[in-house]
Amino acid sequence: MSNLSAIGLILGVLIAGTLVMAVATHIVHLRGDAITTGVVRGVSVSIKERWMILFVDWIPASVAMGVFGLILALGQIAIAENVVDRNTQILAWLCAALAGFASAFWFILGTSYLIHCVATLREAERS
Repeated sequence: MSNLSAIGLILGVLIAGTLVMAVATHIVHLRGDAITTGVVRGVSVSIKERWMILFVDWIPASVAMGVFGLILALGQIAIAENVVDRNTQILAWLCAALAGFASAFWFILGTSYLIHCVATLREAERS
């Protein structure tokens, strides 16, 4: 693979992946707000519905975001291993690190937010 093709591929994957992650992050956060506040598009929802949003929407989407970041990181690593130019390899490795950190943060902070959501829902059930 030529250096120019590799750079184009690296940046294309980076830009496309970043856009997907940004849009999906916004959607996941809206669902998280619905879980913690109990309001979906201005309408109050029941505790049971909030639990359903958590298990049917929020958890799968959060796990998917973490896995998507991992796939992007592995793709960038594969590109880095198939180019000869050292600077192009460094660029691919940096993009892989960026995607890897995003993935790790989704798993770490997602777990923390999951615990918060469960605690919020249990407290709402008690009151």
